[in-house]
Amino acid sequence: MNKITQILFFILTINLSTQSIALGTLSSQESSRYQITDILEPQEVNDTQRVVKTLSDKVLSEYVKGYARRNVHAKANGCVKSEFKINNNLKNTTLAKGIFKPGASYKALIRFSNGSTNGSGDDRDGDTRGMAIKVFGVNGTKLIKDPIYKDSQDFVLLSHPSFFLNDTKSSAEFFERFDAGKISDFLHIPFDIGLNGTITAAKMLSQHIDNPLFTQYYSVTPYQLGSKDINPHVVRYSVRSCNPNMQVKSDKTSGKNFLRDSMQETLKNKSACMEFMLQDRGALSGVDLNNYDNWDEDKFPFVPIAQIIIPPQTFDTAGNNTMCEKLSYNPWHSIEDHKPLGVINAMRGMVYDKTSNVRRTMNNDN
Repeated sequence: MNKITQILFFILTINLSTQSIALGTLSSQESSRYQITDILEPQEVNDTQRVVKTLSDKVLSEYVKGYARRNVHAKANGCVKSEFKINNNLKNTTLAKGIFKPGASYKALIRFSNGSTNGSGDDRDGDTRGMAIKVFGVNGTKLIKDPIYKDSQDFVLLSHPSFFLNDTKSSAEFFERFDAGKISDFLHIPFDIGLNGTITAAKMLSQHIDNPLFTQYYSVTPYQLGSKDINPHVVRYSVRSCNPNMQVKSDKTSGKNFLRDSMQETLKNKSACMEFMLQDRGALSGVDLNNYDNWDEDKFPFVPIAQIIIPPQTFDTAGNNTMCEKLSYNPWHSIEDHKPLGVINAMRGMVYDKTSNVRRTMNNDN
């Protein structure tokens, strides 16, 4: 597969990082249970239905029962146990909402991954990387319940600060053109996603890292912080090493699975520390949730709010790897205080949930 084809294929799947797509369309009843009808307009729901249908037809031709895989982020670098510890002395008390109570501590399970659709791909290839965090022991009603862990809160992040698709219309048109498989449709894709979208997708695909534990990750999309009844704020998340300037040196720098190997080497005899940060844009009422260009980090800096401590462990075992593939991560596995915001998050909420359910059904994991 040449580089141009890789870029096009990457663009096809990165924004809907799940494993398989459910048949049919999204009914008004389904939309209601996702609690996102306050975000999507009827036409946007229709666009999302188009995406679901397009990807459903594609998945039916690629998977058989018992072998369903994620459409993207198919290859895990590893799932690791960790402790999610909220800082004791938060300087900005307005950030102490939801699970971010000073001094609180939670168990968590983190899945690091490559963005590619190839579950046995080469870690040396350029690619965006993923970090999905499942925090346990979180009480309260969830917007969508995790199918296994009812007390979990998910945070889903990428190693690039922006997406290439920012509205439902261009998303639906893009997926339909790509699935048609015609050269004329391929050539029209840059016009659908625009110059910025094309450049962003290429940058995401060209990323190279040395170790998942020393990479910075971003939520990209905005999230609510606090209950809707008490003037909530709008935030984005980012995670990085507690020692971001540390030079990573490892003997495990070769081979197609070197990211898994280098992470296992790091955790063999010592812990790893990562900072969980918030970027606060202010009160919800004053933020354009679908404008992704107004998050200047100089004006709205990321503020450390928690530490993620990953203790020494042997995670690369058959049992742990099997468990890892059964997990479902979705930003809508969330209490209201951390509700996903904006059109792209709303589309993700619909597609991720249907996708995960179908994958689990195909693999007899329900």
